[in-house]
Amino acid sequence: MAGSPRQFFNPCSPRKNERIPAKIWELLRRNDSFRRDVNRLRALDKRASKETEEYQEVARQFNLASDALAEALRQKNPPTPKEKIATLKAHQAAAWQRLEPINSRPIRRQTFRLIENHRKTHPLAALALTWLVPEPEFFIRCKRRGRIQEGHGFSPDLRDSSWSWRNAYVGRGRKLAVKVGGESWTRGPGIFAPRLINPFPDWQNWRLGGALFDCTTPWNRLPKSFRSWFVRNWRKHYDSKDGYEFNYVRPPRKTDILSPAAAAEYWGFLETVSCNRLFAISPSLLTTKDVGAVFERLQNRIKKGLPESREHLFGSETAWEHYLALKERKLSLAEHIVGTDYRTIDSISVTKSVRDQRRNVQFGVNAVEKMIALVYPVFELKKAVLVHSAPPRDKKKRRKPRAAAPVPKQPVRG
Repeated sequence: MAGSPRQFFNPCSPRKNERIPAKIWELLRRNDSFRRDVNRLRALDKRASKETEEYQEVARQFNLASDALAEALRQKNPPTPKEKIATLKAHQAAAWQRLEPINSRPIRRQTFRLIENHRKTHPLAALALTWLVPEPEFFIRCKRRGRIQEGHGFSPDLRDSSWSWRNAYVGRGRKLAVKVGGESWTRGPGIFAPRLINPFPDWQNWRLGGALFDCTTPWNRLPKSFRSWFVRNWRKHYDSKDGYEFNYVRPPRKTDILSPAAAAEYWGFLETVSCNRLFAISPSLLTTKDVGAVFERLQNRIKKGLPESREHLFGSETAWEHYLALKERKLSLAEHIVGTDYRTIDSISVTKSVRDQRRNVQFGVNAVEKMIALVYPVFELKKAVLVHSAPPRDKKKRRKPRAAAPVPKQPVRG
């Protein structure tokens, strides 16, 4: 196909371990429903920021009124006049009336629910939303002032006033200081620094309320830390090849009192059941041949309906080239197939090339568009992996091999 001076990112170009996650991100960022949810989250986030400012101011006034009332009630010699106490109680009640509607932070809770709903059904989308509208928490463990210390803050700048530090104690686990004022109400992501010098390289240009990237950012321009998180989540939730044996755990009765170890075992069993496809294997297999026969049947059942290889999952390289050319570069079929100088070529040759390639090009474009629709709001993985991005061969149009011409018999000379 014809080239272009402007390069459009093809998600089939990254190295093999990133190729499928790259395709999923490219599909996700083109999905209209996903874009709408990103904009919805951003709008909620702005309202939540104003809610936070109002909450902090009203909470400050309520705390002042409560402190004044407590001080007045503690005064004994001489006792505070009843009229003044009544006035202070009225001030406290008025402050509480303003605080009560926003004390539970209803707008902020909406942003949490939007993320959490996707975390259960579409963890890749939840991760992307968290980074697209970030409220990061930064963590570091390093040598500081001659001691190993653990730090926690809400800015990539270690000198920011939000940072708090405490000495690290070996063997007691991670204990980070909590931000003064209670719960931080941030959604994450949690960013851990590997070193003290330039600790958060991907976040150096980030400012509160901003974003590192948006839905127009291709995979190859995303922050490295986000790409690694996205790849790990893909493997964890969708592409784990680990197999292991597990034991059935009886669901506890309502009257049972479980020890921490028993509760952890039961929750681990539930996670196994919910995240894996389960098969029952009889323990009465007696020979290695029996094992082979049983697993061969299971293997054939699992293989049924699955594609043979990964190369065409979520669109082949050619299908993406067709989609990018027609839908994003806005080329015509003739420009894409023959080249931008197609007008200088014989029209009969152009028409023939377009006619021969039209079906393949349109099939690839339709396949990518179909997968964009299947990737969100619910990731219909089983349907998406079966979308073919190249048309099947038409058996009727295949030429039958010509039969070899019969060799003439040589006359037998007697």
